[in-house]
Amino acid sequence: MSNPRDRVVGAVVLAAGESKRLGQPKQLASYNGRPLLAKAIGEAVNSGANPIVVVLGAFADEIEDSLPPAPDHVRFVRNENWREGMSTSIACGVRRLLDANRAITGLLILVCDQPATNAELLGEFVGCHSSQPDRILLSDYGTGRGPPGLFPR
Repeated sequence: MSNPRDRVVGAVVLAAGESKRLGQPKQLASYNGRPLLAKAIGEAVNSGANPIVVVLGAFADEIEDSLPPAPDHVRFVRNENWREGMSTSIACGVRRLLDANRAITGLLILVCDQPATNAELLGEFVGCHSSQPDRILLSDYGTGRGPPGLFPR
């Protein structure tokens, strides 16, 4: 694809963890009056990513019942293997994302418990993908790299 307008970025929001140390679903912890997961979904929506897949695992029923309605291009999927680690949630989300849109050229991956992640940052990843479609983009924390990130198909 040579035309940047042909680029399609989808997002996977990882929210399947059990929050063992916190003792309650971290996904529903309040941040500025909103559940962390609702904030993460909103930022992904406002970044321009479409479609968006939210991967749930532990506490899936409670989490879904507690969230405000999401736009139509946000889909929830349950990772039945969430106890086996984050890689199973990524795989589950990617499969669902590609089922939703086979034209995906880039994949944003973000976690629900990073409240500083915002649509502006995610939009920068999406914009970079338009001009550099083969580049992997990761957040740099000085001591290592991690999510959010964008991966070419």
